[in-house]
Amino acid sequence: MKTLLNKLISAWCNKKFKKQTWKPLSKETEEIFQRLGTGILNCNIRSTQSNFISKVIGFFSTYREYNKSVPISHNVCIYFGDITKLLEGHPVEKSILENRISKYYKNPPLLSEIKALVLCSADDNGMNYFDFSKYQNRDFSLRPLLADYKKQRSITCDFIRQFNKPYDYTGLVFWPLYRIFKFMNIFDDSKSWFCSEVNHEILKRHGIRLCNKNNPSPADTEYANKYAAFKYRTKGFLR
Repeated sequence: MKTLLNKLISAWCNKKFKKQTWKPLSKETEEIFQRLGTGILNCNIRSTQSNFISKVIGFFSTYREYNKSVPISHNVCIYFGDITKLLEGHPVEKSILENRISKYYKNPPLLSEIKALVLCSADDNGMNYFDFSKYQNRDFSLRPLLADYKKQRSITCDFIRQFNKPYDYTGLVFWPLYRIFKFMNIFDDSKSWFCSEVNHEILKRHGIRLCNKNNPSPADTEYANKYAAFKYRTKGFLR
């Protein structure tokens, strides 16, 4: 029942989805990624509270530091590097990715043109894959994840295989109650994802933990980022 409900809502949102216009990564943003290095990074996006989901998540996912309160609405993982080379020998995942990108953009780029690929962004219409250029004018934080090239490929392919999963609306609605009453996880749909959930669970399969909490909020992952040896935050992230 939970999965069916999540599929119906995601399908309805997908019908309303308007294809985006692709723009390449700016030189300034590319330089940020270059400083952090090639590989998989975790990213938190500061909320603009422009839609219902971002308002809900931002309300319950607030990161606090230096007397600043930062509403964080979205958590994504990114692959920075040559995605076509990474997917060599994995034609099925490459084909899925190309198909998803063509559905996301009016003017879909070649995979070789995407320098920073957002992996499996859990959005209201399901799982999306796109260029990080979408977020380059937002306030965000970045943390590189320790993984060798072989593990980067495995993680990326695992993210791509989630392409047909719906958004976990039931898990999101009852998520605040789950933090207080653990039995409320009965409403969490194991066949659907919300943003920080998919990143936490997929990375955990490969021996990487975003944070020490199950079903974490984006803010939970940012608390883990706080003590990372290498990280980046835009100037306005803690405003």
